Amino acid sequence: MKNILTLILIILFGSNVFFAKELQVILKNTANIERNDEMIVITRDSVIKILGEISADKTLIVYDSKKSLPSQLDDLNGDGKWDELAFLADFKPQEQLTLAIKIINKAESPKYGLRTNIRFAKTIKTGKIYEEAGSATRLKGFVVDSTKHYPQFEGPGWENDKVAFRNYFDERNGIDIFGKTTSKMVLDSVGIKEEYHYLKPWGMDVLKVGNSLGAGSLGVCYKDSLYRISAKEGASFKIVAEGPVRSVLDLDFAKVQTGNLTFALKHRISIVAGEYGYRSEVHVMHPSDSFLLATGLVNLHCKELFTAATDGCNIFYTHDKQSENNDILGLGIILKKNDFIDWFQTTNNGSGVTNTFAIKMPVTSSLPVKFIFIAGWELSSPLFSDKKLFEGYLKQQAVKFENPIVYQLK
Repeated sequence: MKNILTLILIILFGSNVFFAKELQVILKNTANIERNDEMIVITRDSVIKILGEISADKTLIVYDSKKSLPSQLDDLNGDGKWDELAFLADFKPQEQLTLAIKIINKAESPKYGLRTNIRFAKTIKTGKIYEEAGSATRLKGFVVDSTKHYPQFEGPGWENDKVAFRNYFDERNGIDIFGKTTSKMVLDSVGIKEEYHYLKPWGMDVLKVGNSLGAGSLGVCYKDSLYRISAKEGASFKIVAEGPVRSVLDLDFAKVQTGNLTFALKHRISIVAGEYGYRSEVHVMHPSDSFLLATGLVNLHCKELFTAATDGCNIFYTHDKQSENNDILGLGIILKKNDFIDWFQTTNNGSGVTNTFAIKMPVTSSLPVKFIFIAGWELSSPLFSDKKLFEGYLKQQAVKFENPIVYQLK
């Protein structure tokens, strides 16, 4: 009898019927810098390999010896199953941490403070404002009036506890900045019975975009010309994830036409708690050797583009009295060196993309192009009033970008 029970246990364990209810995650900060509110992303496959499949009534928490850490489970491909566990942790230079990931009932899930948010609202005939149901089709035309029934800020917006952004949801496809003077989420009320181009208790629209690429919006370089990424058909917006750690949205363009080129593109935007900017991941379907991607910084109120570098990243930035409040605003783009080709300055006149410091990036079908856009307004932090301090912040973000936290599960 004893031998039979032993055999049954061996079979059960060998067939992975029994699983641990928690696992250890060992994390290492390989960079010689302090990292607060650092986002760590762990894949579903690596978790279920140890914990097994997690039923729909269960969720995961990450905790140290004292408390649970802000975390979320995100379904990034829309198949109804979470793909990534994202959480925030603090690290000293070169520090190694050991945390635990535990399965709990969803009903027992801790409530974390809201530090990221996506907002997309419009009016109906009665004048009532309501939020879109997570997705929408982009409007046609380049005229500002075409977005007048999106009364808050002409399209979708995304924010964290430091800064906010918006996308012009027509063929302009520009990106603008809301500078914030509060850590509270504000986009649910911005632009409702108020003028956001002037300083409010929460902040204001700080950027003049015009016909530029604004705050890191996309273009395509083709036959010595720069065109904005836009589409008259098949263009849409979708919320991918929202939570205490990050919010993710997709700007999809199913049919971009530039000259005799036609291709599809997905611009995935993430905003992470605690960062003065957002992250871009650009996927191009059916790329061609005849064109390059581009992003850029508006230069309507500044004359010089500054450059800096770390071991693995190139940094491009401006720093001037270029905010709509006539105070200091620093704008920066960080990208890895293998995602950079060249940069140039557009003309300041014409019907196309103007007033832009443009950065050329390669196009491949196998790997997305990734870059970070940073907005440092001096009313958000006095750190940004000084050019050297702003460059220091950009370099710090670049070091984090090229040296993600290393983890091991056991």
